Amino acid sequence: MNEKYTGSQDNNGVHINSGIVNYVFFKFASAVGRDQAADIYYRALTDYLTKSSQFIDLRLAVIQAATDIYGEGSNQVTQAGLAFDAVGISNGQATDVVTNLPENPGEEYLLLLNTDPGDINTLYRSDMDLNFEPLSTTPVASRPSVQDDGFEAVFVTGDSTLHSIIVSPEYVTEEISIQDEPIWGNVVLSKDGNRVGAVTAFADTTIWVYDYISERWQDFILYNPTYLENITSAGVIYADALEFDISGEFLVYDAYNILRNNDGEDIEYWDVNFIRVWNNAANDFGDGAIYKLFSSIPEGVSIANPSFSKNSPNILAFDYYDAREDVYAILGCNIETNEVITIAENNHFGWPSFSKNDTRIAFNSAYEADNFSVNYVGVTISDQNEIASDGAVINMFTGGAWPVYFATGTRNAIRDHYNSPAGFTVTGYPNPFTESVTLEIPSELSEKCYLEILSPSGQIVFSGYYSSLERNSLSLDLKDLPSGYYILRLRNGETTGSGRIIKVK
Repeated sequence: MNEKYTGSQDNNGVHINSGIVNYVFFKFASAVGRDQAADIYYRALTDYLTKSSQFIDLRLAVIQAATDIYGEGSNQVTQAGLAFDAVGISNGQATDVVTNLPENPGEEYLLLLNTDPGDINTLYRSDMDLNFEPLSTTPVASRPSVQDDGFEAVFVTGDSTLHSIIVSPEYVTEEISIQDEPIWGNVVLSKDGNRVGAVTAFADTTIWVYDYISERWQDFILYNPTYLENITSAGVIYADALEFDISGEFLVYDAYNILRNNDGEDIEYWDVNFIRVWNNAANDFGDGAIYKLFSSIPEGVSIANPSFSKNSPNILAFDYYDAREDVYAILGCNIETNEVITIAENNHFGWPSFSKNDTRIAFNSAYEADNFSVNYVGVTISDQNEIASDGAVINMFTGGAWPVYFATGTRNAIRDHYNSPAGFTVTGYPNPFTESVTLEIPSELSEKCYLEILSPSGQIVFSGYYSSLERNSLSLDLKDLPSGYYILRLRNGETTGSGRIIKVK
């Protein structure tokens, strides 16, 4: 370990540093024999190690595997510890990689697309008793994406522009255009509502991310990663479905790929990947590094429409399709261990969505020509992030598609994930307001504060500089602003703050 490589070559030394644990195996096998060492390492790899495992986790896994096979206090356990000691991987605590979130405390709803051609309404909100309220008549071309507190959703319209709509029943429904170029294919909103990710409707290999706070776009070029340094492989044509993870750093997306075959038919398939689009520590865009959910999938199989659990960061559901057998299903996966289960059989791509307490997954099925039914299946997620399902599909109603569970509560854990250590939350009252609003300003921003109020499209509609604020509050006359919701941004030379206010008629 005192020779561990810490530079940037060799993908940060993945092959160079593998020599350390290779040497551990050599010393261990020299002490107990190659066959016993191989059995123990195989058990450690298959039963205990995950994608986030570090050197200390390998030591603990090998010792535990030796204990499982040969018993506590056996010579194999002793020799395993000595082999790791010899290279400087000493005893310690296992890497903690799972931090589950508390359940959203708000009321739960479904947002869904209307597929009844006789109804002019396109988006509906439903409570859990299936009482439906129409929200929009705008043609919808992508599954809406809702932020974690259930306030706002974004979607692509029928004319390929981006719209935002207030979906929480606690506020007046407002719908606005946030990007009017008719080029978009899909869009997603971050859990805190401060960022959108989008792809165009064209066959291009770009994901676009817009940060409302800094008012900047960043493009990320897609590729298929390989295990070779600085080498990527061809094949990816474009991305479609998108979702931000809980941390806000990664987008999970599905991608359409074509592998060209000069001697036969091309291979076409969809797969699921992760791309780092934000860096929380730097409070800036990420490096665009891409990781695949599975390094390979069987020929003829596609996976698509990934959706995260609401509370367990390592649990993902997605659509599965086997073109050879014409089989559809909803699958669940622990992305830390890559354990996969079948959640439910289906007859179409389902676009799964987890309920707020992760006990249900809603999805759609084909019902008849140009129509769909919305169903759910019960699931359980253990404290160890193991997902299970009984596979029993319950039909909720017909005439709808793209169901999205959301809840209207605020979770501090989401804010903690997204905010930089220097960031503070600014609140306003009354909120919504009609003419004037009073902002509660954190004491860290009460001196020499610069305030900007932005529309969701990033346009600055109000700004001002305040040298000192009494009682950490600021009253603003905003009666001339159009109704809608606005983003607050405050800063001084040391720190920043952000928040959101809503103007109603």
